[in-house]
Amino acid sequence: MAKTVDNFSTIEEFRVRYNELATDIGEISGLRDSIKTSNGNTLVDAVNAIEDKVFFFQEYVYTATGGQTLFENQDDSGKSLQFKQNRIQVFQNGNHLIEDIDFTIGSPSGAFYTTITLTTGATLNDKIIIYSFTGSFEGTATAQGSVGYFVESAQNTIYNTNTNGVIINGDNSTPTTALQSGFTIQLAGKTYAEEDIQLASGKKFVGDLTGDITGTVTSISNHDLGALGNVSSSAASNGQLLIYNSSTSQWEPDDQPANYTDEQAQDAAASMITNATHSNITVTYDDNANTLSFSAAAQYGDSDVQSYLSGGDGLTLGGSGEFSVNTSNGVKIDSDNVVLDYETVSTAPSGVGSTSTGHLWFVI
Repeated sequence: MAKTVDNFSTIEEFRVRYNELATDIGEISGLRDSIKTSNGNTLVDAVNAIEDKVFFFQEYVYTATGGQTLFENQDDSGKSLQFKQNRIQVFQNGNHLIEDIDFTIGSPSGAFYTTITLTTGATLNDKIIIYSFTGSFEGTATAQGSVGYFVESAQNTIYNTNTNGVIINGDNSTPTTALQSGFTIQLAGKTYAEEDIQLASGKKFVGDLTGDITGTVTSISNHDLGALGNVSSSAASNGQLLIYNSSTSQWEPDDQPANYTDEQAQDAAASMITNATHSNITVTYDDNANTLSFSAAAQYGDSDVQSYLSGGDGLTLGGSGEFSVNTSNGVKIDSDNVVLDYETVSTAPSGVGSTSTGHLWFVI
């Protein structure tokens, strides 16, 4: 019996009837949760949400021309054909047609399929009736409808059931409806991840990375230096260095430049000197002070030697450092030789004449 009060009921009777009614109906949130909708602020909203979940068929009726096979666009009443894959029924003059035997569907346009092609051409004035159905009336309203593409499993995970890719739009005011060529999952909008993103083994990231990147790279064996954007890919010769070229804004292979820093020049010169072979000389290099220290045995000049030497008996040491032989009493210089000043005769000379003092004659 309905929970009612009349004009003669007491406040206590009204309170009892109200509590009984509230208990029978329950909380609005409970009704909202039971029908799995967020549109349940009032009882009317909740009931409307239930109505929207009614199993719905959309009918399309076409009158065929002779031999017609393709059915698309507006039907006889002006409704444009659109349907979800595996969610249609097709009839020809009341006879049920089987997909992939009696007809095929075309490629999708956005979120929906829009064409039916008969295997055998229809006869003039045949009635081709197509029923498109979803779990919700709202799901057939516009091409933005997504009912039927995602399913919740028993494990409370959500997965999609379509075969041509998924686009997740961050802003439905201007939704993206066409996948980027070569891809099957597309995020249309800035994407933020609160946890790590890991690629499966053998997969790679493609594209430009911006911002700060942290972490440890365990191996770069598959990455060449020439693959960097500002490094030239030209082949290098043995011994060449990478040198920056401001005109190309790239690091390019080239011979070692002739210019050195002071430190490089000092180290190079010190290496040549300290590693060379020296006689009676020791060389040390102080890299911090950038100095070379040489030490050697005592050295003598010409005057030192001359002052140390003397002519001795029969010899004279000149100021130029040359020795001369005293030639007297039968001794003379013949080219580089010191010889006797003599001659052989058969008879003794009667006088000395102009010969030098000490000249000898041998009489034979």
